Amino acid sequence: MNLETPGVGSMEARMGLRVPGEGRLRPEALIGATLGDASVVFRDEGFLAARNAYCAELLDIPVEQFLQAHLDGVQSLLLSQGLHAEDDLLHAWGQFTREGGEFRIETRPNATLGFQQFSMLSGESLMSALSPYVRVSGIDPVRLSLQRVNPSSLSEQKRAREIARAREEDGVPVAEDVVEKMIEPVPTPEEMAAIDVAPDAQGRVPFDALPAYEGRSVVVETTWNTQRRGVLKDATRARLVLALIPAQGGFDMSIPRETVREVRILDAASAPVSDTSADISNAQAN
Repeated sequence: MNLETPGVGSMEARMGLRVPGEGRLRPEALIGATLGDASVVFRDEGFLAARNAYCAELLDIPVEQFLQAHLDGVQSLLLSQGLHAEDDLLHAWGQFTREGGEFRIETRPNATLGFQQFSMLSGESLMSALSPYVRVSGIDPVRLSLQRVNPSSLSEQKRAREIARAREEDGVPVAEDVVEKMIEPVPTPEEMAAIDVAPDAQGRVPFDALPAYEGRSVVVETTWNTQRRGVLKDATRARLVLALIPAQGGFDMSIPRETVREVRILDAASAPVSDTSADISNAQAN
C-alpha cells in the first residue's frame, strides 16, 4: 500500500504458505495450508523526522524531549488497554520514530500452524505460536511481546504520577504500590488454576477466575436477562468469548464483563453442550 504522499512512506504485507500436494494449486488445498512466514513492513521516507521537528518547535522543546514524551504516551495508551511493552520493544519503536527507515514485524513459526488452528487459539496462545519479532535498522531484532497487566485509565496514571512526583519533591520514598502497581502482571491461567477457585454449590465462579476454566462448558447469564451456553474459549479482565452451542447459533460470541451477571461451570451431569433444550435465550441480545 503506497500512501502516495511525498515523505510519508508505505506499508507492505507478505505471507508465505506451505500447501500440501503437488502440481496445480487448488482452492480447496488452502484449507490444509500452514503458515511458513509472514511480515508487515512500515517504511518511512522522511515524514517522521519532519513531524518530530515540527511538533518540538510548536511546543518549544528539544526534539529528544518530544520523542521521550511520545514514547511515554505510547506506553500510557498500552497501559490503558491492559498491556505493557518491555523496554527493548519501546527502544525499537523509538529508534524508528527517530531515524525513520523500516519497522518490520516478522514471524516464522516453528510448529505447523494452519488456518483451521487460528480460530482455536486465544490471543496470548496465538502470539506464543507466532513468536513475532521486530526488526529496525541500526539495532538487534527484538521480540514483539506485550505483557498483560491490570488496565489503568489515563486519569489513573496521571494521578499516580502526581502522587509519585509530590513524594519525591517532599523527599519521601515513592512506594512501589504507587508506580509498580500500574504494571502488575495479570495472573496466567496456570496461576489462576493454582488458586482455590472451585465453583460454589450452584457451579458459579468469579469472573476473574474464568481463565482457569477455558475449554469448559459454561452457562452465562447476562444483565439483559438472557442465557448463553457453550464452551469458554477465552477470558480476560474485560470480556469473555463463548463458542455457542448450535441451537444458539454455533458462532463465537464476545460478551463484555459489564453485561455478565454470573457464569456457571457445567458438571458432568449437565446436559450435553449440543442439547437443543438449553436454548432459552433471545439470540438478538448479549
